[in-house]
Amino acid sequence: TFVYSCSGGSSEEWELTLSLDERNNRYECIVGRPKPPSYLFFRSFELNVAGFEAEKHNVMDNHANLIENNQYQIKKTRSGSSLKNASDWSGTISLLEVSGVELD
Repeated sequence: TFVYSCSGGSSEEWELTLSLDERNNRYECIVGRPKPPSYLFFRSFELNVAGFEAEKHNVMDNHANLIENNQYQIKKTRSGSSLKNASDWSGTISLLEVSGVELD
């Protein structure tokens, strides 16, 4: 699931993709804007993935730069992983990406 609170923008298109690389048994979940930048200001966000534990993650700003990891938190949950904003969050996102292997 992807839960967020934001303001701004004008009819922006966003996509959520969940895929499985069967050869490597890796899941990947991507939430992003197909044509950055975004004109939304995100007050908060939380991406929850179930069935796999996040081993890699990326959060990108409107200029395709990786956002410093002190602006968000990633943690293991009972059913998978959660990626959410930290208290000193800057407010801009163009892409969230989480990947990992299936939970036993």
